[in-house]
Amino acid sequence: MTQLDLVNHALIGFDRIFNQLDNVRANTKTYPPHNIIKIDDNNWLVELAAAGFNKDELTVELHENTLTIRGRKQEQGDKYYLYRGLAMRNFEKSLYLQDHIKIKYADYKDGMLNIYLEHQLPESKKPKLITIN
Repeated sequence: MTQLDLVNHALIGFDRIFNQLDNVRANTKTYPPHNIIKIDDNNWLVELAAAGFNKDELTVELHENTLTIRGRKQEQGDKYYLYRGLAMRNFEKSLYLQDHIKIKYADYKDGMLNIYLEHQLPESKKPKLITIN
């Protein structure tokens, strides 16, 4: 039994949150390696190592709160490898984002896919200052 299991049993009505945490833990993949950099309180950068891929073989998709990055390598049947040490296999990596985080833009340079994220709180969610008469 983990510490998360102990907390789960002490709280009622949080099943969905704990199921999401279990899914994140179960679906964590290490390939390809990536970094998540906090630029400031509202901006992040996801760096993903995708050496050997060209940008047409990569897709970045945001659906609800899930950022999914896919790499689909084109078959190169005409090459005969004596040794193949570079992992250039297909991949799918999902990152789960907080509400109201949007993709500003993505770029690909020198084998690194960079995805810039920004927290965009809607006006209806921002605190409102009430004037006192």
